[in-house]
Amino acid sequence: MDHSIVFRGELRQGLTGEEVRSNLARLFKLEPGAQLDRLFSGRPVTLKKGLSAEQAQKYADGLLRAGAVCEIVSTRTDASHAAARRTIATSAVAPVAATGLAGLSLLPVEKPEQKEADHAPIPAPAMARPASPYAVSPGSQRLETLSDSNNSGSGANARVPDEARGLSWGGFLMNWIWGPFNGSYIALLSLAPIIGFFVPFYLLFKGRELAWRNRRWDSVEHFNRVQRRWGLVGLVLAILVTWYVVGVMDDVRQVGERGLAAEPGMSDNELAAQREQELARIDDPALREQMREFYKEMDRIRASQQP
Repeated sequence: MDHSIVFRGELRQGLTGEEVRSNLARLFKLEPGAQLDRLFSGRPVTLKKGLSAEQAQKYADGLLRAGAVCEIVSTRTDASHAAARRTIATSAVAPVAATGLAGLSLLPVEKPEQKEADHAPIPAPAMARPASPYAVSPGSQRLETLSDSNNSGSGANARVPDEARGLSWGGFLMNWIWGPFNGSYIALLSLAPIIGFFVPFYLLFKGRELAWRNRRWDSVEHFNRVQRRWGLVGLVLAILVTWYVVGVMDDVRQVGERGLAAEPGMSDNELAAQREQELARIDDPALREQMREFYKEMDRIRASQQP
C-alpha cells in the first residue's frame, strides 16, 4: 500500500482544459471554485495515497478517461535507502461520464521533485504486472496504454469503433477500385463471374469494417472522412454511367423506330437509304454494326411472316 496518485495539470491529448475541468468536477462532485482551481494551479496535487499497485492503476485509468494524465508514485523504503518510481499513463481513450472512483481526496504535495531526486528508479521488471494493460517504452519510464479507440490495421481481431461502422457506399459503388486502396482485396472478386454480383452487396454491409481492420488510419475522424469521399465519388460515377446508358439506349430506340418504320409507298431501296442515314448518326462503329445486323434480322423475320 505504498502507491500514490499525483496530478500535475497535464491533460490528455485532444481535450481542452474546460472539458477536463468539467469531467473532474463531475468525478469529484465539486462545484466551480477554489477546490477545483487547486487541481489546475500548476502545482502537483496528490489525489490519493496508500494504494496498492492494482488500486493505483485503477484510479489512474479512470482519471485518464476523464482527461487527466496522472502519475503513479511508488515509494519503497528498506534499511539502506528509499526508492521511488514514477509512471505516467498517456493514452487516447474515449472519456466516460462516470468512472466509479470513490474516496479521492485533494492533498497538496510538498516539493515532489526534491523527493524524487533523492530516490533511484526501481528497475522496470520489479514493478511489472503480468496482467497490466500498459507497455513500457524501451529506455523510458513513461508508460503508454494500448489504445482502444484506434486499433485500425491490426487485422481480424481489431475492435471496430461504433463511429466507424455503417454502410460502405464507396465499397458498393466502386468495389474493385475501392478494395486495394482500403486494404480489402476481397473486393476484386467483384470482377469474377456469378459471385461478382454478390460481392458489392457484401461490401455495402461489411466494407467499413474490412477497411478499418485492414488499413491503418490516423483516427476515426480520418477514416470517416476518407470513406465519405469514396461514397461521394462512387455516387457521381454511378450518376454519369446511368446518364450515359440511358442516353445510348434512347438513341438506339429512336434509330430502331425510324429504321424499321417504312412510310406508305416507300420502296426497299428508299427504306435502306433511310436506315443508312440513321446509322450514320451513330458515332460508335461497333454499335453501328450491331444496328445493321439488327435491321437484317428484322427484315428476315418480316419476310418470313409475309404470305
